[in-house]
Amino acid sequence: MSVPASVLVVEDSATQAEELRLILTAGGFNAETAPDAERALARLAASSFDIVISDIVMPGLSGYDLCRRIKSEPRLTHLPVLLLTSLTDPIDVVHALECGADSFLTKPCEPEHLLARVTALLESRRLRAAAHGSDIEVLFRGQRFAVPSSREQILDLLLSTFEDTLQKQDELMSARDALAAKHQELQRIERQKEELSALVVHDLRSPAAGIMMAAQAQLRRAGLPEQERRLWSLVFTSAQVINRMVLNLLDISSSADGVFAPRPTTVDVPALVSAAHQLMTPVADSLGQRIEVHIGDLPPLHADPELLRRVLQNLLDNALRHSPPGQPVIMEAGSDGQAVTFRIHDRGSGVPADMRERIFDKYIRIGGQQSDFRSFGKGLGLAFCRIAVDAHGGRIWVEDNQPSGSTFVVTIPITPPALPSSPHSTSPVG
Repeated sequence: MSVPASVLVVEDSATQAEELRLILTAGGFNAETAPDAERALARLAASSFDIVISDIVMPGLSGYDLCRRIKSEPRLTHLPVLLLTSLTDPIDVVHALECGADSFLTKPCEPEHLLARVTALLESRRLRAAAHGSDIEVLFRGQRFAVPSSREQILDLLLSTFEDTLQKQDELMSARDALAAKHQELQRIERQKEELSALVVHDLRSPAAGIMMAAQAQLRRAGLPEQERRLWSLVFTSAQVINRMVLNLLDISSSADGVFAPRPTTVDVPALVSAAHQLMTPVADSLGQRIEVHIGDLPPLHADPELLRRVLQNLLDNALRHSPPGQPVIMEAGSDGQAVTFRIHDRGSGVPADMRERIFDKYIRIGGQQSDFRSFGKGLGLAFCRIAVDAHGGRIWVEDNQPSGSTFVVTIPITPPALPSSPHSTSPVG
């Protein structure tokens, strides 16, 4: 059985010295420590070691000085010295060569890396001791090589390679700095766009609400001709789409800023479904479609009624925009005693399986519908739905509707986890 190699660790930090000793001991070496170069030289004079690992920056003699002293002693000149340091200037590597060091390792380093380097140095020394002729035996990445070049040739080759590596590193650093500058500029532009969008969205709220109220007032007029009624219905539904898009943007922004939260109260679910149905009926009428509602016995929910109503509106709007003319959109609501489940069925082209998670991300679009009334605001409504449902501790997903189309499913727990309370976007009109 072979005797474990002995290692002398020279490190002025007691904590780091002990850490290195434990790593080397766990790796199968006999390791001892010395707190400075002077006491390391005394240990080397009194005992035999197979390798020295030394810090560079120490009180008194530096690691470079220690290495020179070791290499100048005839008895120690072949003792491998590994310099371990936190210095980062590449010229330190040349200083290590100048003082005769056998290897250089920057700390902190992984234990596996340190053990591999120590093992390689010891194996290289063994190979050179057993070599015959002028070739230099070396071990590199687990492979043995016989190098016939002179020491001067080897040094020139390594230094030129090192210099080339440094040049490449400088180029990479310059490229990194340029990318960082571009990234900062893009972030600045993005912040400006977000600020501008926030201003525009904020300023749209009041006009949209005003248009909706004016249109509602006209629709309540007695004896309003049918043609004017259709026109005012179109005005109302268009303003309602704008208003809902504004609210979605505000709530999505609030969620990103970490300030979005429901304002829970007791919710009459049939009344909630009826309100969503009533608000979306003009949209369906303007598209030549209809909404069918099927509900069972529904318990009350502890939730935010405005957020849930807008979830249902957005899902109905999405279903209406993707259903063929003349096909009904069906809204169902039921309960299993643990949660209330809403299902919105359409007869559209469906959602591809690979898009069923991404469809709830911001600005995601499926297909190539034109940006007309039917697709206005698309890419925000579903994103808002997921944020609002998640805030209630619920789930939202999409599945196939047989024989064609999609079914969007929302489950809201009857007794949800405690919901934080904070303001969110509201509108008196919806």
